[in-house]
Amino acid sequence: MSKSIMLASENLIPWSQPFLDEVNWRLHQELAQMIKQSDSSVREHGLKNVQKWLTSHQYPEGAEAELKAWERVLRQATDPEIIEFMLDPSEAGILRRSNSPFAGILADDKRMQILQQLEAEIQSHAVARIAPIYLPCSRTFGLSSI
Repeated sequence: MSKSIMLASENLIPWSQPFLDEVNWRLHQELAQMIKQSDSSVREHGLKNVQKWLTSHQYPEGAEAELKAWERVLRQATDPEIIEFMLDPSEAGILRRSNSPFAGILADDKRMQILQQLEAEIQSHAVARIAPIYLPCSRTFGLSSI
């Protein structure tokens, strides 16, 4: 998976809104890979969800507008255009991903892998920032296994 174009993981706080936006971007990056491999089920599943959700009339006007935009793109766009639409790093792209029609496509274990990978990146950056300050002292007190 390619490096995020959203935010550097070292600047993320777990479960903050930017963290959730990054998770959404990475999930859509995985979906983009499926589309690149000619997996038509992504488009079909997205269209099915959009149609089901729009007919339920349970969404606020803004979310409904995003769902209609997804429907238009999934019906008319080429695969590269769908990928560009889903990975757009702008504020509009972030909002679009928060109203994504792709629920249920990725397996639970794949979603957990993506989440855990991001959490591990954040943790490794946090350790790298504090290690030079605290680890030498921990050895003095017999805590070198930290």
